[in-house]
Amino acid sequence: MKRLLPAALMIALVGCAHRELMPVLGRWNGQLEVVLGEKDSGMKGYLMLYATHKKFLLHFEGPQEAMDLSGNWTLKGKQVLMDVVDQKFDDQGGEEKRDPNKPFIPVADLRQAFGKSMVLNRGKDDQTLTGPPVSLGKLQVRQSFTRQ
Repeated sequence: MKRLLPAALMIALVGCAHRELMPVLGRWNGQLEVVLGEKDSGMKGYLMLYATHKKFLLHFEGPQEAMDLSGNWTLKGKQVLMDVVDQKFDDQGGEEKRDPNKPFIPVADLRQAFGKSMVLNRGKDDQTLTGPPVSLGKLQVRQSFTRQ
């Protein structure tokens, strides 16, 4: 019985630690929302926030490009702080295959805007996550996610 008490206490503490994270864990559907500029970014995707080792996976895809970012995240008050560890970009065939009539965001612009630390602000109802505006080429965009 004396040996079970420390184990039960550890399980209770772990459960309490994840309770604070529960409102943000899981899948969030989103897009790069244009806040300044004349066209739609065309980038839609999702964010996965995992409790295990506090890892995240962010995927955005447009008509002619895609990006996958992964790393570590922490919760600080009403903000989700994400540190990018791994980046993968795909320009889907390069310049030779690019359609000039469809939106395109150069990989260099994506890397500069999202290849480092990011902050997402939690909505009042914990059903939205929104990033601050960032420069993406000639556009100002922000990440906008809703709970899946």
